[in-house]
Parts: sequence; structure tokens; C-alpha cells
Amino acid sequence: MCGVAGCDSGEGPPQRDSDGSIGAADAQLVAYDSCASVLATFKQAALRDVARWTPARLESPHSLPSDKLSSPAEGGTEHSSTTVHEPGVDEPDVVKTDGHRLVTAVGGKLRVVDVTTRKEIATADLDGGEIYGLMLDGDRALAVMRYVSGPRDSQGTRFVQVDLTAGRVTGELTVDGQFVDARVTDGIARLVLSSRPQVDWDKPISNRAPEKSREQLKRLIRNSTVDDWLPHYSLRSGGSTSSGRLVDCSRVYHPKPVDGVELLTVLTLDIDGELAKGDPVSVSGDGSEVYSNGKNLYVIDGDVDRFDPYPRADVRIAPMPRKSRTKIYQFDIAGEKAPEFVASGTVDGKLLNQYSISEHDGFLRAATTTTRQARLSGRPDSESVVTVLRARGEKLERVGSLGGLGKGERIHSVRFLGDVGYVVTFREVDPLYRIDLSDPRNPKLDGELKITGYSSYLHPVAEGRLLGIGQEATTEGRSTGLQISLFDIVSDAPQRLDQLHMEGGVSDAEHDPHAFLYWPERDLVVVPIGAHPEQRRGGALVLRIEDDHIERVGLVRHTEGDPAEAQVVRSVVVNDTLWTVSAAGAQVNDLDDLDRLDFLAFD
Repeated sequence: MCGVAGCDSGEGPPQRDSDGSIGAADAQLVAYDSCASVLATFKQAALRDVARWTPARLESPHSLPSDKLSSPAEGGTEHSSTTVHEPGVDEPDVVKTDGHRLVTAVGGKLRVVDVTTRKEIATADLDGGEIYGLMLDGDRALAVMRYVSGPRDSQGTRFVQVDLTAGRVTGELTVDGQFVDARVTDGIARLVLSSRPQVDWDKPISNRAPEKSREQLKRLIRNSTVDDWLPHYSLRSGGSTSSGRLVDCSRVYHPKPVDGVELLTVLTLDIDGELAKGDPVSVSGDGSEVYSNGKNLYVIDGDVDRFDPYPRADVRIAPMPRKSRTKIYQFDIAGEKAPEFVASGTVDGKLLNQYSISEHDGFLRAATTTTRQARLSGRPDSESVVTVLRARGEKLERVGSLGGLGKGERIHSVRFLGDVGYVVTFREVDPLYRIDLSDPRNPKLDGELKITGYSSYLHPVAEGRLLGIGQEATTEGRSTGLQISLFDIVSDAPQRLDQLHMEGGVSDAEHDPHAFLYWPERDLVVVPIGAHPEQRRGGALVLRIEDDHIERVGLVRHTEGDPAEAQVVRSVVVNDTLWTVSAAGAQVNDLDDLDRLDFLAFD
């Protein structure tokens, strides 16, 4: 990290940056040298946007965006764990197990269940918001919760630390900003937040007097202080409390030029230690996805809207056409230290999700879809591209690319496995592309399979085999129900070996990999399915992958309570039992024959 001057609270013009920039030309990062620089830069960016605002009737209220393995345990207990992108890098989820306890955040309460006695041994009522997910280390859990606060009803985040042995809250950190995502390595959590200014923009709104509103807004901006623009925190931990500005001005970085006033902040917390402020580092920008391989953390700033301080007003920013681009910021997170910026860069187009990027042998691969409006037909003219980048100095430089994938279509799933990438695009048929990335500077198309339907999640299930979860479709592109496909990915060209189609079926695993379970010791796959024409109640579909076939083993259902509450959302394996969790409770089935052994109702 570069050295910078201390913070002050006065106003004034931005001082000249003396420590250079970090990153590619269109995603440079520069450290602020004072709070006066932070305030002046944010004011200038907001005033530029005010000048572009025009009276218009919003079609809908503006709102902040919403959301966006197996291992032996100690003592010989074998258990599954959350399905994650990279081995050894955990991700928050609503159900966790350490092989001895099942910890759930389903149904609005944190519950701890002893898997041996199958009894609830502790609970914690975490009032005040929706539980996004849990992270575990030792006897502590860190729960991530959402809540609404501030003059603009903006979204905040609560991190609540719980002692699992007693269900006792041991600390709580509340911060301004929307939770983007988190990654955990060796008990150290890296938490990414996206925040907006805490200024009451609604007061001067008047569609009948736009010029007067504009002048009032300018005056509001000019009279603001740095504390109106930076996020704040409150902390209760270790018998003491504190509050204030979350991030020091000297730990805030911004791209050149500044193109908005959103702020990305990365916190570092020891889950099993005393809860603290999180040693925050911030970047001026927005964030949509997070990827980490344990050594590096990448925060993705997608093609987001420009800053609009009117969440419910009859005023909007005049549209400014621009090419869709995605910014990528790389942080070094090795060890327990605070994140350090490494490099930054951009790629054309939009990423689908975190699986659209992956680092291998020092090269970052990104699969994106670019869309332009066709001049004659007016229909979107899209194609997908895989771009390879590598950090050189302080820049993520593009070193190779392969374009022209799925013209007229968009990406539905991506999986990078070593030096091979698999990309699924779809509009009417599903091309599965295999891409040879062994020479990162010269990616090559190495095979293609066209079938109806599409896969929205891809998971390796055996050597040379890839499982796809998605939807079957007609030749015109109309979805007809859940489709699970088994692909051979080592032949001269990818081949589909087997397919399971459930007419009208849907699964959370199509869009949430955490809902997917693969237990390689038994070659079992478990995916939740919703109610559909074949089944009034949903459940957990259990499959076995044998050689070149998908065998349907059975369907585990929760029969107690209302069908809506009994929808299975997660499945875990502990020794020879399959645990499934719904809002109604946790059910235990024998892993061999799926006989029901117990059901623990959630009151």
C-alpha cells in the first residue's frame, strides 16, 4: 500500500496525486491524499450527474440491486460441505456443518443441531433483518444479515458473531452498504460491501420545477461533508462499543477519471477471534461479483448505471450510450493481513457470475457476453468472448482472447477446469463450447456440442465427466422443464452421454450452486426440486452417476407442515446419513436406501 497524508475534514480542490496510479488506463486506482480530496472529488462527480438530469417519469421505482465439496472432519467423521467455486475457499451459505453440528439460518433463526443425538442444542434469535448466510470457524459462526437504514432507506449490513456452544451473540458489527459477497480461507473472512452516500436527496424533488430542484440539489451537494459520502459503522464486541467512519480517507482509492460516487469496501475479519472493525480498504466504484482462489481476491465492477440520487423521484439521468465493459480489481489476500491492491483492468462485455472468471497459473480468464443493437432489425447483436489477462506491474493486461462464441446468444454457464474452459450459450439451442487455454496467449476452440435446452450450472463429477443442471427446451427455445445432462468432455468433441428430463420441473441449483450437492464417495448428486406437475410437493432429487449413466435413486420429501415451508433448500451428508433442510425442519434419511430416520421440526 502506498503512503498517504493524514485525513482532514476541510473542503478544497483535489490535491495532485503524488503516488501514481494503480491499474490499466481505463481502470486506474489512485489513493486520496486527504479527506478534502475525497469530498471534493465526490462532489464534482455528483454535480456532473446533476447537470445531466432531465424531467421524466420513471417506469418503476429505483432500488438497489438484490442479490446478487467433500472433506473428512476431525475425529473421523466424514461430511460434505458447501459447494464452492475453488477448493479451500469457503463461501457463506444458509446451512453449514462441521460433521458434528448442523448450523442453519433457514426460517429466520440460527439453529445448532447435534448430528449424533439429532437434537437442537442451541438457538440464536437474530432480530432485525434477513440472514444472507453463515460462515463457520471453530465454535463461532459469523452471520451476515441485511437491514434498511439511513435517510434514503438504503441497505445496510450486520455481521453477527455467535458462540455455537450456547447460541450466544458475542459481537455485532453494523456497517453502511449492501453486502456483495464473502470468501473465507483458514478462518479469515474477506467481506465485500457496496455503499452509496447517506444524503437525503428526496427533499428537493419536484417534477413541476426541475430547474429549482436542480439548484437545490447542487446546494445540498456543496453543503455536504465527507461523512455524508463515506460509510459508517457501529461495533459491539468484548464488552465495549464504538462507532464512526468505517474507512479512513487514506484507505480510499478511486479510478481515473472518477465516474460515480459508489464505494466498494473490503473488510477482513477473524471468524473465531474477537469481532473488530475489519481493517477496511475502499475503492470508488460498484461491485457485482466476487471471486477468490485463496491467494487473490477479485472484485468485479460490471456495467452498472451511473449514480442516481432519486430512488423514488420523477427525475432521472439522461441516458449516455456507451460500450458495455467490466472492470476487475485484484487484491492480494495471502495470510491474515488487510487486502492490498495488486492490479486492475477491464474486459469487454458482461460477466454472468463468479464462475465466469478463474485464475490458473497466474492467468485470469474471463468469459463475457457483449451486446450491441443491430442497425436494421433492432434486435440485440450479441456474442461471447473469453479473455485472458495477466498482472504486469500494476495493470491487468489482456494477453489473449477468443471471440465469436454463440453469436446472437448469451452465456448461461461457464466452468474453467485447469487449462480448459467450458462455455454454454443459448437462445434456441445450447452450444457447449470447449476452449483450450493451455497457451493463454492463444486460446483455441477445441470442440462444440449443440443440443436443445441449456445448462445453467456445470459441475465436474468424475474424471472426464461434467454434469449440467438447467432446462430442456424446444427447438424454438421454449423451456419445458428441469434437465440434468451428463457430458463426456475428453472425447474429440464434447458429447452428451445421458439426460434426465423432468417435465415442468425447476431446481434452485440452476441459479444457486450452493443448493447443489455432489458426494463423490457414493457418486451421488442431490438437487432440490420445486413442486411441478409430477409432484405436488417439492423435495430433494437423489441421483447416482454410474459410468455413462444418470440413475434416479429417489426423491426425499418433507411431508410435515405447509408445502411452501417444506420445500427443501439444502442437503448435506454426514457419515451414512443424508440431511435435508427446509423452513419446516431438518430431516435425516439413510444414505443407502433413503429410508427416513428422523425429522426435527423448526418451531
